[in-house]
Amino acid sequence: MNMNENENDYVSLGDVCRNQLGMQCQYGSRYADNLCKDLRYIGTPADYHPMKIHKEDVEEYVRRVVAYRNM
Repeated sequence: MNMNENENDYVSLGDVCRNQLGMQCQYGSRYADNLCKDLRYIGTPADYHPMKIHKEDVEEYVRRVVAYRNM
């Protein structure tokens, strides 16, 4: 998180995974380290429950995960 951001700029990765990808966070978080490592996160896939993603990166995260899963 950079100095111009605060935690209110982030949303639950678990909510994004469930609502937009139809998967549990434990599976969706696995894409964070490799496929989406340039996006802004709080937390780590090793402890995925509290993970958050920046609101502005949600759409790109979903796009990448869907594209990868449809390969």
